[in-house]
Amino acid sequence: MLFLLMFLDLLERRLLRENEHICAFLQKVFSEEVLITCSLYGIQLYSIAQLNIQQFLSTYPQLRLFLNSFMRAFDTPVQVDVNELYVKNAIVVDNATNGYDFKVVTYDNGHKRIYYANEEEDANYEECDFRFFLMEFEYKNTKYEIQLESHKPKRYNYYVANNRFVKDFFFFYLHYYYGVKDIDTTAECKLTLLDHNVEHQTFHFTNNEPSIVLQLTKENYVHKKE
Repeated sequence: MLFLLMFLDLLERRLLRENEHICAFLQKVFSEEVLITCSLYGIQLYSIAQLNIQQFLSTYPQLRLFLNSFMRAFDTPVQVDVNELYVKNAIVVDNATNGYDFKVVTYDNGHKRIYYANEEEDANYEECDFRFFLMEFEYKNTKYEIQLESHKPKRYNYYVANNRFVKDFFFFYLHYYYGVKDIDTTAECKLTLLDHNVEHQTFHFTNNEPSIVLQLTKENYVHKKE
């Protein structure tokens, strides 16, 4: 047994000595610098591919909606959001003691109903039969995609008839779902919409204009100024 071990050790050293050029080449190829460079190129290529895919899907919104619906079929929701949120100046507050702008109530399967102050709550809700292809909110030169329905990490669905979306709701969305802090609720902003009829709509929120309301119905949506 000892002789066998000595023979194997000798064979290993001889093979390494005779193939030093191969070992040096492999060491050079798999050096830390080369691996870092390859990783950076890989990240860059991934980013470019992701951007091109997003641009392609924006050109064909029907395909994007189909893919989103297809992926939702395989989603397993992690959890449903809290039952009730009170919102004041885009920030979630502990309770309604000191007043609030609106509250968000979560019903079965994450369906969310928005109730503004002094609006009576009604648990008999209806889910909308349509979905927007794209909703984008621009605030301080930064664009945020507004997803009214999501399955991860928390399941929620704002596609509920009679839900009304005003500027304060979108500020709340940025703070609650994107973590944007110190929101200036007086800032001018813009909402871009590609609706279920593949029609573009653009709404500008300014301090000089009346509040723009986007209201959902069972089969459609309406927009108006208040």
